[in-house]
Amino acid sequence: FYPAFGGRARLCADPVGLRNMSWELRGRLGTYCSGSGGATRFTSMINAWRYLPGRATAAWSMRTRYDPTGLCWFGACNSARSLAREQIVNYRAPAILGCHNHYPMAYGYAWRSKRSCFLWVCSTSYSRWFWVNQGWGGSGNTWINWDDVKFAGTYQN
Repeated sequence: FYPAFGGRARLCADPVGLRNMSWELRGRLGTYCSGSGGATRFTSMINAWRYLPGRATAAWSMRTRYDPTGLCWFGACNSARSLAREQIVNYRAPAILGCHNHYPMAYGYAWRSKRSCFLWVCSTSYSRWFWVNQGWGGSGNTWINWDDVKFAGTYQN
């Protein structure tokens, strides 16, 4: 459900409301054209919380995590990835992920570990993924690599 006609109108399942809401978010976040689709800088995505007042109950809040450089050196993006994992696994709620200026909705998480030993020295490596809805009408939904995530946003009540 989303606001009828966009804005702060009553909630309903009206396609016009969804289209208007998308345009409002586009204007608020500075989405721009990139090839055949739209893109949003992750530094703009942190302002998504400004869309909530007047549209959600006072108890709703948005949490965001990201690396301001976007480089993710020395594990700088791990807090974003962990926030998304926590939201999906512990709260069974989706998270918005930022990868390559696109913000799919993640609603699945998977991981595996592999232990390797050489003589008496052992190490464990991890592979982690998020299952995402790309927002393209169901096409392109896929697993994305943990390392590709530079931003995470979650809504909580």
